[in-house]
Amino acid sequence: MILNRYVMGRSLKSILMVLLVFGSLMFLLSYADELARRGDENFNAYHVLVYTLMAIPSELYQFAPFVVMIGTLVSIGGLAASSELTAIRATGVSMARLLSTILMPAFFATIAFFIGGEVFAPGLEQRANFYRADIRQQNVQLQLGSWYQSEQQLIHVGDFVSVDEARNLVLVELNEQQHIRRIIRAASGTLLNDRWELEGVEVIDWADEGGQMMRQSFSERVQEPPLSTDIIVNLSQSLRVISLPALWSRVNFQNTQAVVDPVVALRLWERLSAPLLTMTLSFIGIAFVFGSTRSIAMGTRIFMGIALGLVLQITQQFFGPIGLFIGMTPAVAATLPVFLAFGLGVYLFRRNT
Repeated sequence: MILNRYVMGRSLKSILMVLLVFGSLMFLLSYADELARRGDENFNAYHVLVYTLMAIPSELYQFAPFVVMIGTLVSIGGLAASSELTAIRATGVSMARLLSTILMPAFFATIAFFIGGEVFAPGLEQRANFYRADIRQQNVQLQLGSWYQSEQQLIHVGDFVSVDEARNLVLVELNEQQHIRRIIRAASGTLLNDRWELEGVEVIDWADEGGQMMRQSFSERVQEPPLSTDIIVNLSQSLRVISLPALWSRVNFQNTQAVVDPVVALRLWERLSAPLLTMTLSFIGIAFVFGSTRSIAMGTRIFMGIALGLVLQITQQFFGPIGLFIGMTPAVAATLPVFLAFGLGVYLFRRNT
C-alpha cells in the first residue's frame, strides 16, 4: 500500500509537471501566433488571451499520449537511476504487481485526459471560434457547402452567422419518384428545433405533369424543419471541434441515411482507441526502462522510448487512411496499429526483464 502511494504520487507529479511545461509552451506559442496573424484594434491582446485560453485544451489534448508517456518515464527512470526499482524488486514484489503499480498513475491520467479532451475541450474550442468570429464581426467558419438528406428532402446551408442563424439556405423537396417537387431558397433564417423562420424566401414549384414551374416570393416564411438544428450544426462542424458524443451521433445519423463517410467513422474509432494508444505508449516506454543499465545508459533508454512512441503515433495517423484505401474497415484501420504496438511492447518488456 505504501509502495503504491509512493509510486503513484511520484508519477502523477511528474505527469503534472510535464503537462505544465507543455501547456505553458503551447499557450505562449499559440497566443503569439494568433496575435500576430489576427490581432488588430478590434481583436486586441485581451481578446486573443480569452480565445487562446478556450482553445488551448484541444491543442494540448493532441499531445496527451506524450505527456503521460514522458511523465511516466521521468518518474520510473528516476526510480531506476537511483536503484529504487532494484530495491523494490529485491523485496519480493512480483513483476506483475510492479508493472500494475507503475501503470496505475498513467491509467488515471489517461482517463482524465480522455474525459476532458473528448467531452469538454471540443465545446470550448467551438465557443472560442464563435467568440473570435463575434469580436471580428465575421461568420463562423464551419464545413459548409455539403448537401444533407432527410427522407424526401435535401438541405444545403451556405454559412452560419451564429449557432442558430444561417444564410443562403436551400431546401429541395422530392416526390415518391425522387423527382424535384419544390425548391425553397432563403437569404437567411433562424434555425429553431420546432421551426425555421426564413427571410427573403423564393419558392419554386414544379407541376407533376407538363413540367410547368410556378415561382413565388415571400419576405418571411415559417418552415417545418427537415432536420433538427443540432444535426445541421453537427454535420457542419469540423471533426476537430466536435465532441465524442456528437461524433457518435453523426456516425449514427449517417448510418440511418445510408451515406456513411468512412473518414468520419475512422476518426471516431481513432478517438475511441486514444486511451489504449496512450497506455500502450507508456507501456513501451516502461519496457525500455527495465533491464540492465550497463549496456545502455538510463537517459538513452528514456530517449529511445520517447522516440519509438513518437514513431508509433505517427504511424497510426498514416495507417488509418492507408487501411481504408486497401479495403479495411474503419475499426480495423484505427485499432490495428495500436494492437501491433502493444505486441511490440510485450516483446520489449519480456526481453528486458
